[in-house]
Amino acid sequence: MVCGGGSRNPLLMARLAALLPGTEVTTTDAVGISGDDMEALAFAWLAWRTLAGLPGNLPSVTGASQETVLGAIFPANPVISELTEFFLPRLPLHLER
Repeated sequence: MVCGGGSRNPLLMARLAALLPGTEVTTTDAVGISGDDMEALAFAWLAWRTLAGLPGNLPSVTGASQETVLGAIFPANPVISELTEFFLPRLPLHLER
């Protein structure tokens, strides 16, 4: 699946299809996920993983030696920090570490 501006480039899509014989080259739009929204969704997912203390990388894909939590959260003030500590365990996507 291709997303973003490249997914609207017919030359790029045709080249991908030629380089990946036997593979359906399609866009995220075709499965209901706006290619324009995909980047925002990816960053939101990575932020959630960081907040939950979960790794955000796949060593088999990135070549990293191990899984690791990506980035860091720096609350602007103590009130935001307290809100984060209160709401994070209650998020519907929360996973136990």
